[in-house]
Amino acid sequence: MLLLKKAFLISAVCASLLYAEEKVEIVAKHVEHDEGVVTATGEAVGVGEGYFIRADKLIYHKEKSMIEGFGNIFMMKDSSLFITSDYVKFYLDEKSGYFDKFFFEESKDGVWVSSKEATAKNKIYSVDSAVSSSCNPSDPDWYLKYSSGEYDSQSKVMSLKNTTLYINDVPLLYTPYFSFSTDKTRRSGLLKPDIGVKGNEGFIYMQPIFYTPTSDSSWDTELTPQVRTRRGYGVSDTLRFMDSKYSRGYIKGGYFKDTDEFQNRYNLKYGSHYGLTLFYDRENLFASKQKNDEEDGLYLNLNYLNDIDYINLQARDNLRENNIDKITSSKLNYYFQKKNDYFGAYLKYYIDTSKTSNDDTVQEYPKFQYHRSTETLFGDDLLYSFDMTSKRFERRAGLNAFQNQAFLPISYTMRFFDDLLGVSVGEHLYANKVSFSNSVGSNLNDYSFYSNTHKLKLFTNLQKTYDNFIHSLNIELLYSKPGTKQEIGLPTQKDELISLVTSSAESENSAIKLVQFFYDSKGSLALTHRLNQTVYHDASRVDYKYGDLENELIFKINKNSTLSTDIFYSHKDGIISAATSSIAYNDGNTAASLSHVYKDKNTTLGKDRGSYLALYASQKLDYKYTAFGSYEYDELLRETRAWSIGMNMKKQCMSYSVSLKHEVTPILTSAESSSIKNYIIYFSINLAPLGGLNQTYSLSSRR
Repeated sequence: MLLLKKAFLISAVCASLLYAEEKVEIVAKHVEHDEGVVTATGEAVGVGEGYFIRADKLIYHKEKSMIEGFGNIFMMKDSSLFITSDYVKFYLDEKSGYFDKFFFEESKDGVWVSSKEATAKNKIYSVDSAVSSSCNPSDPDWYLKYSSGEYDSQSKVMSLKNTTLYINDVPLLYTPYFSFSTDKTRRSGLLKPDIGVKGNEGFIYMQPIFYTPTSDSSWDTELTPQVRTRRGYGVSDTLRFMDSKYSRGYIKGGYFKDTDEFQNRYNLKYGSHYGLTLFYDRENLFASKQKNDEEDGLYLNLNYLNDIDYINLQARDNLRENNIDKITSSKLNYYFQKKNDYFGAYLKYYIDTSKTSNDDTVQEYPKFQYHRSTETLFGDDLLYSFDMTSKRFERRAGLNAFQNQAFLPISYTMRFFDDLLGVSVGEHLYANKVSFSNSVGSNLNDYSFYSNTHKLKLFTNLQKTYDNFIHSLNIELLYSKPGTKQEIGLPTQKDELISLVTSSAESENSAIKLVQFFYDSKGSLALTHRLNQTVYHDASRVDYKYGDLENELIFKINKNSTLSTDIFYSHKDGIISAATSSIAYNDGNTAASLSHVYKDKNTTLGKDRGSYLALYASQKLDYKYTAFGSYEYDELLRETRAWSIGMNMKKQCMSYSVSLKHEVTPILTSAESSSIKNYIIYFSINLAPLGGLNQTYSLSSRR
């Protein structure tokens, strides 16, 4: 036995040393050499540059620089491509070969190819009458069957001819040519399309086309043409870019043209819908925190659209769900900060898509702010900060205003009885100056308000440990009393803008704030309770002497369940003015939540009321199937706002989702804003790594 082991070791080592200068090294139990031909049998292994091959028998032809493998062949290329076969002939110099009973798999994405035979040339594998998938080869959920194909192992692209897609052995789709990538590297090509049918818009097809110069390019673009057979056609484009490692941005625009018939049927204000977005976010624009202890940033989000249908039509996700805010805002923010000094410049512009004209919409531009963060004076207990803002409120039709404010709080804190009791006294100095313009019919004088307010705060922080829990209690008693006050030119007319710029004056008031936390024996937060109440001693500038009482409770019932409520009680009206409540459960398999939002408030514009109920639930049926549903109800209108039911399936090689939804899509008519009710059947499928498609069928009716 010892002699056999020595003989094997000697033959293996000799073969390895003999052909070390060649393109292959061979190791086996038995190795024979005859005039430039090496025959290895018994667990034969060949190793070369970038590949590994194992077979029952290997034959290496030195003059031809060719390897033949017989029986139970396993081959690995570049640590990512695995091949099995019954027979292989591979020419090392020409980098070409032939395989009989061929099977290969790409390790990163799990895509495999199976065919009776195959050829290889310069990292390109060609097959005939083959099958491919990324699912379990013994019983794939989906597979492609094609007459011929090529796989480029360098670019990771498969190109197939006469291809039929099978799902569970059922043929669903045929195409004469099909190409896809097997990795996730950014590359140009077609993305997953959206296909649907809406009762009032006909057949819908949206096809994103993605382009990037290189896989690591700093920019790319996504062009999405679309057609709606009973409505019209359009296109949108998104250009994404990064001009530095600190920034990101995109430019997005779109256009859609309605047919005259569709515009007249719904009395739409516009027959063309278009818009443009410019987004840019960057840190370290001019400043350098590392060199000068400075930092700055620019945030730009500019939006323009002519009506809300631009959002409905351009957002691909809105084929499936609509969460559309009727107010579209544009923002431009810049800040610069060095140590405790902060400077900001802001601009806000609003478009109310529910209006036929935005001439009376109040805009905020520009706004400048300087802020000095809290610092100490003459010791650690005397603190101050400073804030100054200047902003303009502008609109074409209606009153405009230019406001300047300054705020200087100073406080001194003392602690007694080993920090059991804290006392803070302070002075808040405040100034507000407003100039009005465009006051048609009445000339308004400038408004000014100057005041100093005395502040007193008593506070305590208590904590006690019990056998099964820990209780932490924080109590604050606050008192504010205006000192010297001067107010000149307070307008008497009613206007939303006047209330906005002159509502800064503070009345004499007291407030109590209570916050308590309960922790279990393991230190996890189990219960949070907050209570806030304000009492106005001078009710001349407020509606009632008692502010709304707020009571918030968050209770973690167990590790999977949470109950929360936040209730506001109006002493003036003797009612609950607002409340939000929710209970949620999630154990990883089952998730459910029930929430309720309620409001009942008197405002300067009238009564603001609402009561909404929302329910959501999902259940994992097994490791791959999940059922879900949602329901929203308007209690005041006594009608359903939206509902959905559906199911998801997710596996490594494929996923799909099927759902039925009811929702409301807003539109703008020539007279007013309106909406369309949609009943939608949505289906989405994704086959990894091929991609997939989204399909929607919708029945619509005018609300």
